[in-house]
Amino acid sequence: MKLFFTSWNDEIVDNRGVTPEKWNDAPLVKLPLEFDSENSIAAFMGWGGIILAKESVNIVDMCSRYMQKVQEESCGKCYPCRFGTAVMDQILKRVASGKGVESDIIQLETLGSYISASSKCYVGKTGPVPILHALKYFKNDFLDLITNRKQVKGVSRYEAKWTAPCYAACPAGMNIPAYV
Repeated sequence: MKLFFTSWNDEIVDNRGVTPEKWNDAPLVKLPLEFDSENSIAAFMGWGGIILAKESVNIVDMCSRYMQKVQEESCGKCYPCRFGTAVMDQILKRVASGKGVESDIIQLETLGSYISASSKCYVGKTGPVPILHALKYFKNDFLDLITNRKQVKGVSRYEAKWTAPCYAACPAGMNIPAYV
């Protein structure tokens, strides 16, 4: 699979600065089964990291919308996930709106690491992973918005399908987080 960038399951393929016909292949990356291979997916963000099929994806906008979904899915049974993801959501919205400050990046990194390490379920343990990857590999995109007080130009459509790793791996397709 030819991709612009991926950090999925810590397999890094970075084709930034390379023309699409010369992009390196990402042989280990496979989209979860829930996603129809016939649909044109520009990007995917989830428990394993980031998959960007197209260069045009605004990573900051995608992170902001993704964290909103993670926060909505938090069951609220543990403090780090319920409140930590809410704070991350607020910070990402602030950065995307052009009102972020440089310390927001440090706070996102600190919160994301803390939430992943201390949450009780995989929503909290894996939800911050792609945000941490985005901050590691696309920090300049965040800094550009913060430094220049720019707003992201979001796309008109995102689709969200929440699947935890256990749900994706279950042969019966049972919604394990909801069951638990």
